[in-house]
Amino acid sequence: MKFFSSLIFLILFFGAYVSYQSLNTPVAKQDFVIHRGETLSQLHQKLSLPIHPFVFKLYTKFFVKNFTLQAGVYSVEKDTTLDDLFVRVLKNPTSKDITITILPGWNIWDIDYSLAKTGLIPSGEFTKLAENISPSLKKRFPFLGQVSTLE
Repeated sequence: MKFFSSLIFLILFFGAYVSYQSLNTPVAKQDFVIHRGETLSQLHQKLSLPIHPFVFKLYTKFFVKNFTLQAGVYSVEKDTTLDDLFVRVLKNPTSKDITITILPGWNIWDIDYSLAKTGLIPSGEFTKLAENISPSLKKRFPFLGQVSTLE
């Protein structure tokens, strides 16, 4: 009987240690991407967490209930713990989308300037692509005929 009570005490002590260590584990400030099909077990490696993978697995098994990992881009801010990661960060993927408006009347040079100004492409890249019509494209779309640009 003494053996079983000692064993139960050790299991409870180990459980308390794992939960305390897991909840207070710091997560480094970083941006990371979760791709479709990735699981919680892959998250430990992606974040380079300072706890053992087995402890992370125990934490997710017992403390993270009914959690679905969504594909997206996530940002971990300074002073984030593992508990905060699941409560706040992994529920809100951040958007890195950029809205571009092409105004009526713009030509390829105006569009190129706007795209280059936002940093999406090097200056002149859009114009170069619009002016170089491949022969296969002209063959596929005969109405292009002898046009010099795709404007």
